[in-house]
Amino acid sequence: MGEARTQHFVMQYLQHKNNLVVRAPHLYLAFTWNDCGFIVSKYIYRQECDNSDDALIVTAVMALITIPSPNLKPGPVRGGLIEHPFFYNRTSSIQYKSIEDLEDHVNGVSVLFCKGVSALECQTGGWVGRSAAGRKKKFWNPL
Repeated sequence: MGEARTQHFVMQYLQHKNNLVVRAPHLYLAFTWNDCGFIVSKYIYRQECDNSDDALIVTAVMALITIPSPNLKPGPVRGGLIEHPFFYNRTSSIQYKSIEDLEDHVNGVSVLFCKGVSALECQTGGWVGRSAAGRKKKFWNPL
């Protein structure tokens, strides 16, 4: 439940810093059922953004990208596999030790699958990773 651990970390960090720019919801529970993950959190009511909110969005993104990572390894807080549509079945096959390891892996896969293919046709999404079949239910409670 890497996504839940990461969201919980961000929420705690923003609360601790008394950040007034970005709000993150309190998480109550996270779990997987079959191959689908669920995060149960507090609802924060805000109006939806539109084109007139560009400056607010930039400010919020800048506040989020300045949050220091608790470690130098890419992936969820406290370790784990990276979940992203780039990876086969949306999950990396390994835990990367550094950003350089992740970059080398992605660049290596890009070269392998793009040989003899035009740049326009070469799409690496979905080639890296492992099967999520047979995963058990997992629960995570931040409390």
